[in-house]
Amino acid sequence: MRPNEVTKKNRPLLTKIGRGIIVFLCAVVLLLVVSLLLLQTVPIQNFARKKIVAYLEQKLGTALSIKRLDISFPKMLVLEGVYVEDQTKDTLLAGHQLKVDIDLFQLLNNRVQINEIVLKGITLKLKRQRPDRPFNYQFIVDAFATEEKNPSPDTSALIMAVDKLILDKTRLVFLDVLTGNDVDVYLGHAQLRIARIDASKLEYDVPQIDIRGLRGRVNQNTPLEITAVNTNPDPELVNEKPEYFKFTNQKCAYGT
Repeated sequence: MRPNEVTKKNRPLLTKIGRGIIVFLCAVVLLLVVSLLLLQTVPIQNFARKKIVAYLEQKLGTALSIKRLDISFPKMLVLEGVYVEDQTKDTLLAGHQLKVDIDLFQLLNNRVQINEIVLKGITLKLKRQRPDRPFNYQFIVDAFATEEKNPSPDTSALIMAVDKLILDKTRLVFLDVLTGNDVDVYLGHAQLRIARIDASKLEYDVPQIDIRGLRGRVNQNTPLEITAVNTNPDPELVNEKPEYFKFTNQKCAYGT
């Protein structure tokens, strides 16, 4: 048998394999498109909402509810009727609507670029009522914390920026017996632009703040004096001074 005849016989097989690969790739793309379309339908979103609520309640061990979930692929997420309870059965977070518009492609560059966050009718209570206890949100951090046996020394910081943060009819309660801060404020409307948040360096750059309808109370009591203890064997690091956050602002407007 001649080499040319062998090549001609192999061509149909190679053609079938090539067509099969193309059909498979088209099927995967079609399945992905259909899944994304279904994800934006009400029945699928209700199913996802129930699964998310059940998972979070089991994970956090506390009461949690979400009345409505709306996902507009690829970047818009809307939650309505949100309620999260802390471990003392008091309100940690309650809100009429939370809307987030995020640039997912920036996550590849280790950057969280949020185009817009809208919070409507939100109540947030952050409390530390005993000096030997953490804040009431710490159980959420602990629930999702992961232990790394061999942590990598290269920990590049995750940078965050928010083009527009809008708060409507928002109440913030902050109580910390350790620092002596007792704050309860209400915002009729606030709009902020956050240029940079680097939590690893405690850097917060908020160049623009516009606040309307601010009222509330701020009580500053005597902070509790507790000596910081560092178990590091290096004597130069014992009782080292903590870092304080760096806040910068260029324009701030207030109104009634």
